[in-house]
Amino acid sequence: MMNWPWTKWTSVLKELNKRKQECEDHPEKLIKLESVDDFFASIKDYKPTIFDKFKWWANDFVWDVYCSFKPCHQQIRKAIPNKWTDIAELIRIVNFELLKSFHDNEMHNIEWNSDKQHAEFKSWIDKAYEYITIERPQLEDQINHSYPPLGSKGTYEEKYGELNRLEKLLAQKDTKVLTEIVKKREMFWS
Repeated sequence: MMNWPWTKWTSVLKELNKRKQECEDHPEKLIKLESVDDFFASIKDYKPTIFDKFKWWANDFVWDVYCSFKPCHQQIRKAIPNKWTDIAELIRIVNFELLKSFHDNEMHNIEWNSDKQHAEFKSWIDKAYEYITIERPQLEDQINHSYPPLGSKGTYEEKYGELNRLEKLLAQKDTKVLTEIVKKREMFWS
């Protein structure tokens, strides 16, 4: 649902009740349609007035100006770094932020116990969210602390074995979550 600038000051329920009251007060203005053909016949001869065209243009203009100052999906936009980042890393950053945004902002709109598919998706998204927000930062911290000290002696495997293992584990877990995001993309609709 689009958040128009003026919806902050009006209640959707109030607007719907107003429209319902108008319909009850003036039933003669209601268009009664028996079939799809009736609907198309009713709009076939409609010619928008200049006022209608201006109203539509003004509505689009206000929306464009509003979106230029307050863009949609701000949480996701903020996740994109301001410095140069490889596209491979941006794929991970943006997709993880999409998952976090869905979990934070839209999970409450869905009845998760309605069927088995929804319940499984809810379980998966909770685990993926926990991985992204808790487990992954801990793993990155372990990676940062597994570098060998400067001037240490030993073979490459002795010095960097743990680091390589942790980086491989991180890459595997990231890939698993990213592929599941793509496989389950249809479920992100709310």
